[in-house]
Amino acid sequence: MEFNAPWSDTLRMMSAGGSVVVLGAAALAARKLAVWFRAVVAVVAVGFLVGSWGLAPSGYSVDGQTLTVKRPLGDEVIQRAEITAARMFGEADSEGMTRTGGNGGLFGYYGKYKSDRLGEHRWYVTDTARRVVVETREGAVVVSPDDPEKFIAVVKPEEQVSK
Repeated sequence: MEFNAPWSDTLRMMSAGGSVVVLGAAALAARKLAVWFRAVVAVVAVGFLVGSWGLAPSGYSVDGQTLTVKRPLGDEVIQRAEITAARMFGEADSEGMTRTGGNGGLFGYYGKYKSDRLGEHRWYVTDTARRVVVETREGAVVVSPDDPEKFIAVVKPEEQVSK
């Protein structure tokens, strides 16, 4: 089953604004440089934006064996057998939250995070209002499918369904 990863209005504004800042800073920095170095600055700035976009989630796919986080530059695959629970992200999940590595708003919220309740975990989020916690044997993963309730019903393990 396929799920989209819709962008929130906040993410749209942050991504547009962040892109303008990166490109604008590169253009200003390169004004008085040699032509060859301007090209290097342009490639680095565009590469940064393409890399940030390419690692952001664009959707989620769930089949009998896997949960796949779709990303333009390489999918992230989680084995369904490793999933122990799925539920909506709650306020308590964000207590003591810090981003330990990743992106916090340029085309998505993704990478490694840490919170008091979830411990070390990974995010693949584009809309913070739709966050779902997928608990696995290796730690939690937070995603934001277009239909969180349906996603939870599809991805949760049999043991959780029977409770």
